[in-house]
Amino acid sequence: MSGETLAALPRLSRQSGAGIVSICSAHPRVVEAALRETASRNGEVLIEATCNQVNQEGGYTGMTPEAFRHFVEGIAARNGFDAGRIILGGDHLGPNPWKHLPAEEALQRAEAMVDAYVRAGFEKIHLDTSMGCAGEGAAVPDEVTARRAARLATVAEAAGGQAGTRPLYIIGTEVPTPGGAIEEPRDARADLARGGDRDGGSTPRGLRRGGAGGGVRACHRARGSAGRRIRFRERPCLR
Repeated sequence: MSGETLAALPRLSRQSGAGIVSICSAHPRVVEAALRETASRNGEVLIEATCNQVNQEGGYTGMTPEAFRHFVEGIAARNGFDAGRIILGGDHLGPNPWKHLPAEEALQRAEAMVDAYVRAGFEKIHLDTSMGCAGEGAAVPDEVTARRAARLATVAEAAGGQAGTRPLYIIGTEVPTPGGAIEEPRDARADLARGGDRDGGSTPRGLRRGGAGGGVRACHRARGSAGRRIRFRERPCLR
């Protein structure tokens, strides 16, 4: 599988507005339909799993990241689709499945999940650490979000170096919550015009501030085992 398409998207988006559809589903008919549609044209297909659907403990589908990869590739094989044209992504990877636990325990499990996703060959990694855990509010301050995201990115880089993969990152909460919206729909364009999310668009600035405590900025300085700098792209991911 190749993430070259994803790596080229920022440039292509600036030049022509090109993008790629993200299919976030564990339903075999949805996956099969996505593969058949992609087979009719050139290019690759991006299929994602959420932290609740698929994780190292099985999620609600009963699948680990490795099992999900085999699940998707099995459907591809039955339909004569080249698995090399499949990009796998992990959506909302963070403490959300364990947010009922104390923060440190939830984050340790989130680290194990991110490690499992990257080692299974998932290349598009969406890190979302904005939710509060036991004893915290519904959402944590931007600086805390940034430090936790940097912590998970460091794990992803280490796993990628050992597995020989190069994960690409989406970081932020400018997307629906895992499993879909839990509140009244908002005007996404108005949110983006303000600069980002529902608290007035402070997420990108918060990620920079969070680095001052050794989080994001430390990750910018760090290098993975492949010698690659960890970089955060402050761009919203829209569905």
